[in-house]
Amino acid sequence: FRAMEPELTAFEGLKITYEAEYYAPLCPPAVEVRLADQVKGKALVARTAFAKDQTVFKERKCVAVQNLDETLEGVPGCGNCLRSLETVPALVARVRRTLKKERQRKLPPVDLEEFRDLLPDPPVVPCQHAEGSACDARYCSEDCRDEAWKRYHAVICPGTTGLPNDASNPLRNYYDADWSQGGVNYSDTFYGSFIIYAHVMCQVRMWGLSPAQAWHPFSLFISAPWDQLDFEYLLDAEEAAAAKEVAEKDGRTKPDVIARALEFLTRLYSPREDEMFLFEPEFFSRTLGCVLLNGQERIPPSPFLQFRSRLSAEREEVDQDELLEKLLGPDTGLKHDALSVSISGQAIYSVGACMNHSCEPNVVVEYTDVGDETLVVTALKDIEPGAELFISYIDEDAALAERQSQLRCHYLFDCRCTKCSRELEAERAADQASAVPDGLPGTLH
Repeated sequence: FRAMEPELTAFEGLKITYEAEYYAPLCPPAVEVRLADQVKGKALVARTAFAKDQTVFKERKCVAVQNLDETLEGVPGCGNCLRSLETVPALVARVRRTLKKERQRKLPPVDLEEFRDLLPDPPVVPCQHAEGSACDARYCSEDCRDEAWKRYHAVICPGTTGLPNDASNPLRNYYDADWSQGGVNYSDTFYGSFIIYAHVMCQVRMWGLSPAQAWHPFSLFISAPWDQLDFEYLLDAEEAAAAKEVAEKDGRTKPDVIARALEFLTRLYSPREDEMFLFEPEFFSRTLGCVLLNGQERIPPSPFLQFRSRLSAEREEVDQDELLEKLLGPDTGLKHDALSVSISGQAIYSVGACMNHSCEPNVVVEYTDVGDETLVVTALKDIEPGAELFISYIDEDAALAERQSQLRCHYLFDCRCTKCSRELEAERAADQASAVPDGLPGTLH
């Protein structure tokens, strides 16, 4: 194993766990999870050579979840694989609703009837307990519905839990709660943690695993307490000032927010004695950290982009720019890429989470043609056997100081990849040169 990058300097609080026998059956033949060292943690290594643009591996999720605001808004997506269930006309109508009312009134009606043969309705399969209950879970196939039921949905389905459809329902409490802290909205992080708990409790309550056994797959992910992760770098000066003012009035701390989440979860599951460790504040805090450190944003191509691909293949005569203007209207302020996103969420991958960061990555994460949650890892350059696979966790084109700050605050390490090392050395050389007094050797005039 040849590490392409220098070691990363990790912060205290990170928990790194490695079990070779766990990862061996999960890895495709072409890659392998290894322990790089106790500081850097796990690494994903190529076992064979890959050419540029070649698919390195694909992986289904450990957990995938749609963003909470979209879930509450009713944006239809598969509750198992994150495939969009939104029709193109519905997507256009939803994007239009983001405009001011007077702008909306000036737009012509959405009329795509001439393209009806290129706009098949997505398959929508309801939960098997939807009839007569408040369960609104939807799936793209019966296979996805059955997989979701076995993995997590059985313990939160309103059709089987008997929870009332009113304000006393802890499920509704959890969905509707304010998960903001320090000016940052953590609703997707809390929702992701909620779904992880549903996975664990389903394996315990439905399939007879012990709580420790059910938690084991999640114990292998790197984690850290929530309070060690800082996302205030996402705020500009005005937002940071407003967040400080709100915090002073509100007075809620991160432990307060965690306690509220655990209150809802405890009411939902009424944990037994052997399950109580899952409901400890420190444990839940690390679960939040697990989501923040391992979650990968998943925004697969929208049905509209798939529609455009079919147009290009079957209706070459159609002027797509003209069609976009017809759908969104001229001078509406909407960008043409507004229709490129239907559903967004995050997913955690057992093997994919082992890929370390580099600001000069050699692989990139992409999507499948059907637009589900499947992780597709593609080579950005030729890769030799034994080389470590690196993705970029952030915008690698950002300035050095910005990259370093984001990685330190979000991922708890100081990056020393080839790019950062090269730029840091250039900065040090420039500082030394500027420190040489005029007239001394080495000074340019």
